[in-house]
Amino acid sequence: MYCWRLLLYCLGLFVLYRGHSAWQAVLGIYLISLGINYIPMLAYTLSISDRESARAELGDELSDKPAAMSKYRRQSLLLLIPLAAPILALTSPGLRIY
Repeated sequence: MYCWRLLLYCLGLFVLYRGHSAWQAVLGIYLISLGINYIPMLAYTLSISDRESARAELGDELSDKPAAMSKYRRQSLLLLIPLAAPILALTSPGLRIY
């Protein structure tokens, strides 16, 4: 899953390097910022890497699977907004966006 982050960085740098127009520069910056969105998710994943803390984090949340999937589907859309996840992670320390 985290190879996508590296791919987004490389593709963004390639587009910035090879691009000759303003829209290509915007596309390159957008791709790089999408890669940056995955940094807070990686940090959170590493913080709950053992099985017991992951189960404690979930709790009874998955007892109502349709509601949980709806919640996480909405939250995953934040990954398409450039730099939204890092900004939310820095400004709201109690907020769990993943």
